[in-house]
This record gives sequence, structure tokens and C-alpha cells, in this order.
Amino acid sequence: MSSATLQISDAGEAVLASFSNGIPQADNTISADYYKHKSKTDPRMKNARMLVAQTDRLQYVGKNFGPNIPQQGLTKYMIGVLNKKTGKMKVYNSQIIKMHPYLTDSASEAEDEVDKNKDASFVERADMLTSAFGSTRKRKAMESRIRNQIKGQALEDAVRVAVDLAKVETSSPVVQKTSQASTVIPPFDKEATMPEGVYNLDDIISPGELEALSTAAKVFTDSNRETVLEWIKQEVYPKYVLEHLVVLPVRVVARVKKSCLLLYLTYMLHMYQLRARDLERNEFMIEGVPDLVKKNLLDKFTYKMQSGKSNKIVRCMPARLKDKLVSYVLVLCLYIDEFCTPLHNLQIDLKMGQDKLKIHARALGCRVRKVKSESGGSTQLGTAELTVPLTFPEITAKKKKDRR
Repeated sequence: MSSATLQISDAGEAVLASFSNGIPQADNTISADYYKHKSKTDPRMKNARMLVAQTDRLQYVGKNFGPNIPQQGLTKYMIGVLNKKTGKMKVYNSQIIKMHPYLTDSASEAEDEVDKNKDASFVERADMLTSAFGSTRKRKAMESRIRNQIKGQALEDAVRVAVDLAKVETSSPVVQKTSQASTVIPPFDKEATMPEGVYNLDDIISPGELEALSTAAKVFTDSNRETVLEWIKQEVYPKYVLEHLVVLPVRVVARVKKSCLLLYLTYMLHMYQLRARDLERNEFMIEGVPDLVKKNLLDKFTYKMQSGKSNKIVRCMPARLKDKLVSYVLVLCLYIDEFCTPLHNLQIDLKMGQDKLKIHARALGCRVRKVKSESGGSTQLGTAELTVPLTFPEITAKKKKDRR
């Protein structure tokens, strides 16, 4: 058994460094400088030390003085250095210094923040203090007041825009009837001479998306009548999609294209049924959606917003984008059915009233026909047919009834 001799050295001191953001990786080269305070008259700064370290990625600064530095109390730290050849160990007085990352722009940013705060009002400065040092109750009250201010300003802006628009409409004898509708319906050509020229299929689903769906759509392409009947029994897919899977084309090219369109329609119908809390989840789309298709659908029919509860970024689908989604669904169905599409099963899939779906179809320039139900009682939506020349419904203002 080897022996060692312990020798306490007064030659100098050593330092133990701990890193606040974890130990640097082994492949980092660390260089360090150790500083002592030069004041010899101030007893409080006699033992003040600062350690500065540099790695390949970050700079670190640590010190044993200042208001936020924990006191070591009566604890004394020592470091032993063993000489393996002589078997002697030298012990040095030591202390622990916590290293923090140092961002080079922090000083200039702090100066900019100070300059910015000089121009702040009394209320803004009070809000800064409340945000930094206030209690939870005071911070919540401040945030509520700021939110109400923002909502009030947004309401004032909306009223101002509405008033300006009303002035324009009042002074102008001709009002563009389709300006509002064109914000939620796909781009259209009013001068088209054939139904297929009114709306462009590429605006609904791009060629890249069609190609991306070819693999996922094989489940439809390779299906047979028995498989589809089993899907109908189990209600695996929307009723409109199942109705068309029974009569898929025999020709390969046409069968693959229609399968891709029906699968894309399945994704769109699924999106329409999503609720606000569904959109807050990390994954809310059907499993297996190609990345390109998923990205384009989210970009078209949702937008990102910050959640008020957790401050995380979530998706949102307001009423305007839901209406836009219905318009795109109807145009896609028109292409699938050669511009005369049955609405009954689509109404069931959308869980939408007859009158509302009729308004959507007519807003696209379709003629909507009703038929009697199979039971022979009330009427139900029959078909929506896109005809040319394209005509949009007249917008008539409702007259107020006289109150006596």
C-alpha cells in the first residue's frame, strides 16, 4: 500500500469553479484568468476575486463579491494536489466561484434600456416596477388593465375603419358585390366560358401536394368493393368520400388522381371539425398526413397566436378561415363531381344546416336545387351546379320594421 505525505502550502490559493448552465463539453478548450482586487485599504475588498473563462462558444464570469453572491460562512474549502512521483500532496486554501455566461451585448443593451426608460411615462415606469417586484395579485391586475387597453384600442380602430367604409359606400353609387366574398372564396375568373375555367384546381391543391399524396392515397387506389362496404359499415371515412370510393374510375391515372383528391378532402373535413382546444395540442391532424400537405393546410386555414394561459404558440381557426375552408371544400367537390355535386352527404360530414351550406354554395356562383327526402316528407339539399356565365347572389339590405 502506497503512502503519501500531506504538506500545507502558503505559496498561493486555488479556486473551484462551478458553471451555472452545466459543465462545458469535453471538446471545448477553456482558458481562464484570475483577478484580485487591487485595493489594500478597504478590508471588505481584501479577499475579492474574479474569475474570467473563455471557451470556444461562450465567455464566463464569476466573482465572490456582490449582492447576489451567497456567503460561505464558516466553511473553509481546500484543494489537494498530489505529486505521484514523490508521493507528496500540497494543500491550498480555496473558495468556490460560480461561473455565469457573459453576453457581450448585454452592456450595450442595458444602456439602451436605460435610455428608453428615461422617456417612459410615470404609469409605464410604475408598470416596470410592478412587473419586476410586484406581488402576483398586482401583476395580474396590471396585465388585465393592459389587455383591456389593447382591446379598447382595437375596437376604436375597427369602428374607425367601419365608419370610413360606410362613408365610401354612401358616397359611391356602385359597390363591388363580390369584394367581401372574394376574401373567403378561391380566386375566380368571372369571364370564364366553361365551368372548369372559373376556379383553378391548383389554387385548391397544388401539383406538389397531389404528388405527395400519391403514396398515402394507395389505401383508396388499391381498395375493392368489399373493402369499401366494410368502411361504410364502420364509418371509417366521411360519408361523401365513401360514396365516391364505391365508384372510383377503372383507368389507373384517373383512379389515382381521384383517390388523391378524396384523401385531401378527408383531411379538410377533419380540419373543419377541430375545436379550439384541439388546435392547442401538438398533433391534431390525422396520422400519416404528408408534411407538405400538412404545412399548406395549416398555412391556408389557420394562423399562429400566443396562448394566454401558457404563453406558448398555438394554432387558431377563426370563423372567417372556417368559411374559407368550406368554400375550398365545395370547389374541390365540384371538380370531383364534374361541377354538379350532391350536397346531402357533404352536409352531414360538415354538420352544417341546409340554409348555411346553401349560402356557401351560392356564394361560389352555384345553382342549388332541393329534392324531396326519401321518406317523402320535407325537402333536402340536392345538388350544387356551377354554371357559366358566373353570377353571384344579390346582396340586399334588410329593412327594419317600424316599432310603434
